Amino acid sequence: MIKKILFIIVCVSSIFLLSACHQSSDMTGTWKAQDANGKNITITITNSTIKIGDAIQTYKYNGSENVSTDGRASAKVGNDLGIFNLKQQDIYAYAITTQDNNLYTIAIPNSNDKKTAILIKTSASSYSVETELLQGKMVYAMNKNSRPDYKYYSTKYLK
Repeated sequence: MIKKILFIIVCVSSIFLLSACHQSSDMTGTWKAQDANGKNITITITNSTIKIGDAIQTYKYNGSENVSTDGRASAKVGNDLGIFNLKQQDIYAYAITTQDNNLYTIAIPNSNDKKTAILIKTSASSYSVETELLQGKMVYAMNKNSRPDYKYYSTKYLK
């Protein structure tokens, strides 16, 4: 009887652990995107690849983090350094490392709008639990429904 209970506990724990390690469907899908120069592009993210325009790369999913609203994080907008405005919303940050060892964060700046995101090339050279996922350069404004405006996103979500 104890073996059955122990087996059930191990199975349930394994299911929770596996589901927690899997990337979020919030970041996968097809995104309309715009860079700092106003160039529109399509980004498609699957469970194993990221396609930016015609360039496809595999990636390793490093994990996600909910950044608390009392924190501050910096990101470059074009050549300017901006500060994320975290006072009004939570930010969900999904970290990936591409096959060419670049570290990116897909940041969803408002937990109530998971169709809006920002792609950040982080300034870290490698991922660790201490990596500041929101520090780096804002590469693209992204939206699943409509064409985003990079300058508007940078003004709205960065200080």
